[in-house]
Amino acid sequence: MIKTADNSAKNQNKQKFTLNKHTNTSRLCLFKLQAETHQREIATHLFESQLISLAILLSLLQVLDGILTTQGVSIYGFESEANLLIRNMMFVYGAVPSLILVKITAIGVIFSLLFIGLRVRWLKPAFLAIGVYYIILAIVPWTILLIRHFIPYIS
Repeated sequence: MIKTADNSAKNQNKQKFTLNKHTNTSRLCLFKLQAETHQREIATHLFESQLISLAILLSLLQVLDGILTTQGVSIYGFESEANLLIRNMMFVYGAVPSLILVKITAIGVIFSLLFIGLRVRWLKPAFLAIGVYYIILAIVPWTILLIRHFIPYIS
C-alpha cells in the first residue's frame, strides 16, 4: 500500500515536471516570437524614418537647385540651363514660373514615391542615388558658376 502511494506520488511529480517543462518551452517560444516581432517593428520604424529623412533631403535639394538655377539663368541666360525641357519651358513661361512648376512637381513625385515606398525596399537606395546625382550634377555646377561670378579672382 505504501509503495503504491509512493509510486502514485512519483507519477504525479513526473507529470508536473513534464507539464512544467512543456509550459516553460511554450513560454520560451512565445518570448522568442515576441522578441523577433519587436525587432522587425524596430527595423521597419528605422527604415521608415530613414526614408522620410531622405525624402525631406531630396525636397530640400530641389529647392536649393531651384534657387541656384534661378540665380544662374538670371546671370548667364536660359541657355545655361542644361535640361532641355526646363530650358524650353523658360523660353515660353519665364524662369521663375517654370522652375516653380518643375520643382513642385518633383517634390510631389518624391512624396508620392515615399508613400508607395514604405512597402518596397528599393526606394531607399534609389533616393540615395538621386540625391548624389543632384548634388554632383546640379548643385555643385551652379555653385561653382555662381561663386566664380560673384568672386571673380577665384577663377
